[in-house]
Amino acid sequence: LLCIPPPQPCPPEQPDPRAQQCAAFDSQEFMGQLYQWEPFTEVQGSQRCELNCRPRGFRFYVRHTEKVQDGTLCQPGGLDICVAGRCLSPGCDGILGSGRRPDGCGVCGGDDSTCHLVSGNLTDRGGPLGYQKILSIPAGATQLQIAQLRSSSNYLALRGPGGQSIINGNWAVDPPGSYTASGTVFLYNRPSREEGKGESLSAKGPTTQPVDVYVIFQEENPGIFYQYIISSVLPDLGSTTPEPHFPQLQPEILRVEPPPASMPRPARTPGTLQRQVRIPQMHAPPHPRTPLGSPAGYWKQVGHSECSASCGKGVWRPIFLCISRESGEELDEHSCAMGARPPAPLEPCHGPPCPP
Repeated sequence: LLCIPPPQPCPPEQPDPRAQQCAAFDSQEFMGQLYQWEPFTEVQGSQRCELNCRPRGFRFYVRHTEKVQDGTLCQPGGLDICVAGRCLSPGCDGILGSGRRPDGCGVCGGDDSTCHLVSGNLTDRGGPLGYQKILSIPAGATQLQIAQLRSSSNYLALRGPGGQSIINGNWAVDPPGSYTASGTVFLYNRPSREEGKGESLSAKGPTTQPVDVYVIFQEENPGIFYQYIISSVLPDLGSTTPEPHFPQLQPEILRVEPPPASMPRPARTPGTLQRQVRIPQMHAPPHPRTPLGSPAGYWKQVGHSECSASCGKGVWRPIFLCISRESGEELDEHSCAMGARPPAPLEPCHGPPCPP
């Protein structure tokens, strides 16, 4: 029985074991000449666990030994490991060669029978301007999807345990792209205004820690769809029913549905994982972030413009001012969130009756 410990991040500048094994032949003559050897990994099948090395600057390679040292990766960047000259895949149970794989909801060796689909639509107008938590996704969730139903000035945001920002934190907007956190990769998509589609977040999972979904409200909620798959069987952990957290929003639909047709119907209610695991420090994204502006103020309607008609029916526009959250006094408009000024559509107004 060959077991492997849970993977740990490698120390910086950790030497490559295969490169070290090749370099051990630098002091031995080959065909009457000394070379500096480096790994040659462009091989397939059983050759992956041979020590094939290429002299630096030359176009040939040599098999120095039939077997690399046990524990050497079969291929750079892979998870399979060479043991006694054989390439073995670690199962999700940590046993080499067991062949066990996680099922659709992350259960090691599962058959999808405990998978539940949790989904809903959030259609309330929304709360005050700024960050509002709309959903808590438990650890162990897979196939995550969160999407605004149409284009808007609002932004989706993601936080890990302890409120650590993953996407769109600290009043700044991150560029669309891939963000690694909570044991998975989140894809953040922001279509152009012309497409008419809203922002979306997705991840394959499973998440290793809970994540919280927020909306940075700058206008009314256009509607938000969410779904994820969770297992109802969670070893060594308590099981509770996952519920969204909506301090300002209430779901129009919050349901636990059967999984897709490809999965058998589960027998129990979904569960959640409550693990206290620290998230590694996130590196700054490679692209600049767009500041949303200071949240020191908020937009408040204080009246209307003059009616366009001196008598009879006309139109006017609502007037919004930037108001201090602390003192209630008027502030410069730059003290409110950029782009957060509510829309000011024309509204009907009535003057005195027009003379005949």
